[in-house]
Amino acid sequence: MVFYNYAICRRLCKPNKANGKAAATDELPTVDHEEAHRELQNYIATLRMLNVDVIELGPETDLQYESVFIGDLAVIINGMVLLCRPLHRHKEVEDIKRVITKEIGMPIVEIQDEDAILNGGDVLFTGKEIFIGLSSHTNEAGARAVAVAFPEFPVTPVKVPPINSMRLKSHITMAGPNILCAGRSHEIEKMLHRMEREASQRYHLIRVDDDPAANVLYVNGTLLHRDDYPKSFSIFQDRIDYSRVPVKITELCKNHPRYGLDSLCLLLRKSKRIQTIV
Repeated sequence: MVFYNYAICRRLCKPNKANGKAAATDELPTVDHEEAHRELQNYIATLRMLNVDVIELGPETDLQYESVFIGDLAVIINGMVLLCRPLHRHKEVEDIKRVITKEIGMPIVEIQDEDAILNGGDVLFTGKEIFIGLSSHTNEAGARAVAVAFPEFPVTPVKVPPINSMRLKSHITMAGPNILCAGRSHEIEKMLHRMEREASQRYHLIRVDDDPAANVLYVNGTLLHRDDYPKSFSIFQDRIDYSRVPVKITELCKNHPRYGLDSLCLLLRKSKRIQTIV
């Protein structure tokens, strides 16, 4: 089991309007910025409760609201950081590179293939192998870049249905060592069949009734899961016999269903041992 000692999160930008509401568009409803801010602060406090040292990046006024979903910008496995190549958000990737280099000092790999598109939300590391979603956010060249960066692990591509611009981890995540969490939709069934057929080992499976609730985060022996889906909440109560913490991110994800608990931080592990030079 990997124990994380660092996380990187980004604070929300303040809305332009004085009433504390982020502006709505013709397609999207209004987001209550103050409530979203409280949800994010509670999320960060939960990580700190789990002995994770959280580095909070300041809000970027010239970035989109999506900049709070920082977990899509890098893939971190076995002490190595692979910077992603998202379709947009390139300035944010540079911010992550600068922070990790300055504050944490972990080795960083950058993708050289200009045709590669890679989103961290499409990379599911189980501890033994890597599943990569081929989606509107990640292409085959991006999947190859992950395989090159982490040659010690088997890599299996999984086609993600083009529904609401979802990522692999919008549908399927790790709920604990060797435990997958997934929804029940037909599209998720097809992805699970592919994963089961190609997996190098067997996994336990928790199925939840609400697809968004399948996006969970397992941190230092504790499962973080959403609190706003009653049926799925009951399943976690019945199936999880280890530490768990319900987390509210309803307002944060109000206009962004493809994001979830995994997107709100980058989890890292680096030894804090002080070496003595004789």
